[in-house]
Amino acid sequence: MTVITPRVSQNQGLHDRVISYIQSHLDSLKYDIYTNPGSEQNWHIRGQFPDILVTPKGSKSVQFVLEVETSDTVTADEARTQWKEYATLPGTFYLIVPQGSLELAKIICSAQGISAKFGHFTINGLGQVTNVQYL
Repeated sequence: MTVITPRVSQNQGLHDRVISYIQSHLDSLKYDIYTNPGSEQNWHIRGQFPDILVTPKGSKSVQFVLEVETSDTVTADEARTQWKEYATLPGTFYLIVPQGSLELAKIICSAQGISAKFGHFTINGLGQVTNVQYL
């Protein structure tokens, strides 16, 4: 069972906006996109509930597993309790973090032996997600 690091309440809304932004910007003609925003457990793979699962259109084979973090959840505890498990699931694991937390996320993953691809998001002064860049 995955233990989730408590997220600062104002960051839960940001977390869910990033999930929504990613979902709306992925190619829905090419992929089926399944999301678990907030504490929802809508879709799972092997008993795990990452934020986003992506499959080729009409397929049940997971191609991408995406986990969104906010600045308060880019931690070694989160890496041990979630990221490590998600990295072993079928498909490519992407860890999406705030732009300012990218280097920390890379250091934590390296120290924990977690194989992940990374993405980062930016927000404007109104708290709106303005970009997600995949590296």
